[in-house]
Amino acid sequence: MSETNKHVTAERITAIATVIIAVAALWVAVWQGCETRRHNRLSVKPHLTFLYKKAKGSDFIGLFLFNKGVGPAIVDSFEIYVDNESIAEEGYGGWKTAIARVGLNEDWIYYYAIRPNNAIEQGEEQVLLGISRSNQTPELLEKFHKAYSRIRINIKYKSIYEDSFEAHTKKITKH
Repeated sequence: MSETNKHVTAERITAIATVIIAVAALWVAVWQGCETRRHNRLSVKPHLTFLYKKAKGSDFIGLFLFNKGVGPAIVDSFEIYVDNESIAEEGYGGWKTAIARVGLNEDWIYYYAIRPNNAIEQGEEQVLLGISRSNQTPELLEKFHKAYSRIRINIKYKSIYEDSFEAHTKKITKH
């Protein structure tokens, strides 16, 4: 092989290697961008969970909602079901009707409806339905538990990146 052919072959190998390196660098940059985007979404992912709580530090016993995620949960909808029937009501998110249907339409019941576009911050907890400590008698607790077992809640929410999620009371943890 002549000196000229060796020179052309070396140039060709260098050109091919340069293209391969450039394509690999582009692939790494795209992959890194995708991973960064995925990390950013996960770093603000909310996680709403329900808990039936009798904790010592709380003024209430009942159903609590927690955001155990790492970002705020922006509520799209808050739905209440009694005996698997949806309760649609303006004002209190259906609580007044739901409480009346299960026989708890009394002054000792506390309820809270989360309105659309409300944000539930990371680590925030909110009592949704409960009895205050001052009203906790064995009779009222028994009445509350029987009625409470007929109620279900569904919350649709999203992250700040508008990824959608749902939380249901069928996944309640008791403490």
